[in-house]
Amino acid sequence: MPRERHLIVAAHPDDETIGLGGHLAAASLPGAAVAFATDGAPANGIDASRLGLPSAEAYAERRFYEARSALELAGVTSQWIFRLGGSDSQLVEQIGLVTPRLADLIQLLDATVVWTHAYEGGHPDHDATALCLHAALALLARKGGPQPELRELTSYHIAGSVAGSVAGSDAGSDAGSDAPEWGTFLAPNQAIAGEADPTTVRVFGDPHRLLKRRMLARYESQKAILGAVPVDAEATRRAPRYHFDRAPHAGPLLYEHLSALMGQTMSGETWRNLAAKALAELGLEAREAL
Repeated sequence: MPRERHLIVAAHPDDETIGLGGHLAAASLPGAAVAFATDGAPANGIDASRLGLPSAEAYAERRFYEARSALELAGVTSQWIFRLGGSDSQLVEQIGLVTPRLADLIQLLDATVVWTHAYEGGHPDHDATALCLHAALALLARKGGPQPELRELTSYHIAGSVAGSVAGSDAGSDAGSDAPEWGTFLAPNQAIAGEADPTTVRVFGDPHRLLKRRMLARYESQKAILGAVPVDAEATRRAPRYHFDRAPHAGPLLYEHLSALMGQTMSGETWRNLAAKALAELGLEAREAL
């Protein structure tokens, strides 16, 4: 049988377990490796202070330690965990730095399947991570490099009707509200070129649910928010192509709602302008679907 190697590209430590912890627990992603696009530590130090840590750098190391601990439970050892060097909440300004590193990592690992976030307006780093991976594959294609299958894991978002609802959870019950929806894909997504492929929902048995809960528990610094994460099932799909110069949905994005709590002022319009600039510097066109 052909060899498989799966590479999960997550914005922050814990995103990989949120979206694919059940799959990792079930050992259904052969040769799994994980790359974090950012350090997970906002430079303003608010999250570090909340935990009594002296600096954002200390908080970043805490989160990476938690990631290694969580992933080890699923058999992903530290040699298969990578950091791409982006900064939390600033990744859209670092696309030109992270994208080439990601392209190099895909080639180094000879990945056959790569996973990342959907472009949904949930968190600016989730969207920037998606853009980095789509852009990296475009750059590799230009050079005749490898073209692994690109698939998506779920995170959180708001607005619109919900596709791929997770069995056994109440994710999506507040469709159209300002409450985050976990474990689903945004539908309709106005930035998708064409139509998205069908969503696959995998339901897990008790052993894999328990292991995912244990993995989530290793992220002790994030326990205040991880209680909403579904563990009964996970939705995935083949990634569509996106117009990253378009908003994924009408109205304020989730991260615009949460900007004050997150200590940032990133707007969707600012994000899209920065993304377009970064793509142009990479020799790509933001108006064309990636």
